[in-house]
Amino acid sequence: MTITRFYSLPLVILLTVFSIIIPGNAANRKHLEQLLTNKECPKCDLRGVNLENAKLPGANLQGADIRGGKLNDLEAPMANFENAKLENVELENANLSKSNLKSADLREGKLNNVNLSASNLENANLLKANLKNANLENAIFQTTNLKNSNLENANLHGADLTAANLSGANLEKVDFRQTKITEETVIAKKWLFVWKLVNQKLDKELSGVDLTSALLQGINLDYVNLSGANLEKAELFIVSLKGANLQEVNLSQAKIAYTDLTRANLKDANLQGADLRYTNLTNADLRQVNLQGAKINKETMIDAKWRLVWEITNQKVVNRNMTGVNLEETYLSNVNLFGAKLNNAKLYGSNLSKANLNQASLYNSDLKATNLQGANLKNANLENANLAGANLKNAQIQGANLKGAYLCGAVMSDGSLHGCDK
Repeated sequence: MTITRFYSLPLVILLTVFSIIIPGNAANRKHLEQLLTNKECPKCDLRGVNLENAKLPGANLQGADIRGGKLNDLEAPMANFENAKLENVELENANLSKSNLKSADLREGKLNNVNLSASNLENANLLKANLKNANLENAIFQTTNLKNSNLENANLHGADLTAANLSGANLEKVDFRQTKITEETVIAKKWLFVWKLVNQKLDKELSGVDLTSALLQGINLDYVNLSGANLEKAELFIVSLKGANLQEVNLSQAKIAYTDLTRANLKDANLQGADLRYTNLTNADLRQVNLQGAKINKETMIDAKWRLVWEITNQKVVNRNMTGVNLEETYLSNVNLFGAKLNNAKLYGSNLSKANLNQASLYNSDLKATNLQGANLKNANLENANLAGANLKNAQIQGANLKGAYLCGAVMSDGSLHGCDK
């Protein structure tokens, strides 16, 4: 005989409750059943609840106690969490867009990748909360406590930070476009400056400023003076820097995608590890620029000389024929040019310190004022080369051919200064 089992809706809900909740008391289960049944659970006791992947759009959890709850991947747009206790809650990848979290306690909450766009967090407590990669676009943070919170890479586009406390907050690569900040907003001077740079017209004189890990997106900085500025790990996306003075700027590990650096002065800048894909460097001054580890692609617009420097610095060029090449005032420290043919090459003022030029041919090349400190020149051919004013201190020159080489004023491998023939 076949036995047919019928399950009532309340039983299904009860089974759902037991599958979701972390073991707790009967009141927890009763409140959870109430929430799942009609999405109404104001002032409920849901401490330690597991609502991962739950669908609760428009739920009313006003004043609920959800401390330590697991709400990762929760779908609860337009929900009401006003005055809710959410301390140490997990809300990673959750969708709470257009929700009310006014005066909610979210201290030390894990909110990585959370969507709180257009939500109201007025007077909420987010002390030490982790909001990395969070979408906070157009959210309200009036008088909100964000002290020591992590907002790295968060989207604050259009957010209202009136009188918010951001002291000690990590604001690296935050999108500050159209964000509202007032005199009452507590924020570090560095990030206040970044906000002003992104949203207001500033003076063209910005030399030496600290823009490390800042996000600069869609702004015009043509002809600005940023000489000596620190933009390490900064992100520049669709920024116009035509004719800008970026001499001695630190752009190491920076992302500079779709940025216009036409005719910019980057002399002595550090672009080590920078991402230059899709960037326009046409006619840019790249003398003595460190391109080690930098990323470029076919779409990167860069003069042939500097593309060659990038290739020498980052690709295998052993035994390559570069006869007559112009590499004047280039940064080639630590490069491997073993056996390279550089006869008649123009290397005036270049930095070849610690470079491997073992068995390289530099016949009749121009090496005036070149930095060859610590370079490996073993068995290199330097016949008739011009080494006037070059620095060869600690260079390895065993077996090198220096016949006819001009060494006036050169610092030799032992540190002595070579005289000049009359």
